[in-house]
Amino acid sequence: MLKEDTQLYTTDLVSISQEENEEPPGRSTLFGVLILLLNTTIGSGTLLIPYCYKCGLALCITTSFALGVISLWSLWMLIDCARETKARDYSHLFTITFGRKYNWIMNIWITLCLFGTVIIYVLWIGRLVKHLVPLKGKPWDVPAFWNFLCAIVLIYPLTIFKSLKHLESWSGIAVFFILWLIVFSLYWLIKGIHDEGFTPEKIVYFKIGKIFISTFGIMSMAYDCHCNIFQSLRILKDPYPYRGKLLSGLVVLISFILYNAFGIFAYLHLFDKLGAGAALEYYPLDNWFTKVTIFGVIVILILGGPMMVFPTRYAILDMLYGNKEVSTLTWNVTGALITLLATACACISNNIVFFFDLVGGLLTPGFVFTMPCVFYLKNVTEKRWYNIVICVIVIIISVAATIACTYNVVTGN
Repeated sequence: MLKEDTQLYTTDLVSISQEENEEPPGRSTLFGVLILLLNTTIGSGTLLIPYCYKCGLALCITTSFALGVISLWSLWMLIDCARETKARDYSHLFTITFGRKYNWIMNIWITLCLFGTVIIYVLWIGRLVKHLVPLKGKPWDVPAFWNFLCAIVLIYPLTIFKSLKHLESWSGIAVFFILWLIVFSLYWLIKGIHDEGFTPEKIVYFKIGKIFISTFGIMSMAYDCHCNIFQSLRILKDPYPYRGKLLSGLVVLISFILYNAFGIFAYLHLFDKLGAGAALEYYPLDNWFTKVTIFGVIVILILGGPMMVFPTRYAILDMLYGNKEVSTLTWNVTGALITLLATACACISNNIVFFFDLVGGLLTPGFVFTMPCVFYLKNVTEKRWYNIVICVIVIIISVAATIACTYNVVTGN
């Protein structure tokens, strides 16, 4: 087994990158890749985190922390597998583990999971943009109009690049607006306490119900950068295993802090006013601070959408062409079709929680939690006994969460 001071990706992936017309790996700093991955994790689920707190302050924080730890563990399992197998992406790791014959299963899984995430991004954009436009009547107040306009004009152009590295410089903007969102929610909390006082009796600490089940789906997507971790390691300078694990640890820790800071501040201010929608929609929409914040969140979503299109496209192209190099036209057309189909699906239903239950609850747990453990158990030769035990526990939790969220989808919210 390779040691911790052995690079995950070296010259073999330089040649791969040249064949795929990508930037050679090893050109981004740890901080640069960290910002890039934060743009992957912080996005679709952020606006629903305050809604999750309706299941209880203590219960939500505990759930978020537990799923964060499990997500970090599964990322470390993927890094160990990358060290052992030199897999260049999630689908390639599946091929190494089970053989090319069954690779279509993983590619379909990735496609459905991440395609669903793109739907959520587009759905959020359509709901929020209309709050910034002063024009009334059709088509200006129709979310579907903004879904298609933003997807075609803003999201799709960012999908034409061949490497995630090209999005790195933009990712800092998304992180800035996340910090802005937290300051925004803290401001309104302080203002609300000053103007109306604080009512601690409204705080719910522990409440089991459908919201709690939906919380699993939302939170399981909160730390999901697993498909992009391989591409990120390929562009990371000095991609040693310990740097990869440090990187993933920072991503999960910062995501946990940012998610829950916004969630707690918004919940303690809005309480029962929160519904199954964007928390921003329950603040004064005519206020300039709210409008700037909505604009910032839209920017986050626009930058995050292409991050989901990338691995979805890789999976589709792998199913169709295998390891063959595709033309730029094929690359761009595939990205366009993914974006347009996701936009069309976003226009079918405005029930955002349903999509989170479906994507985050039904598809994501196995993809984010179960499969990394399976990869580890089958590929890593020198396994410690406690790693095996933890992997089994994670698999059990993942299966239980999937069953519960599937029940939520079937019975409705």
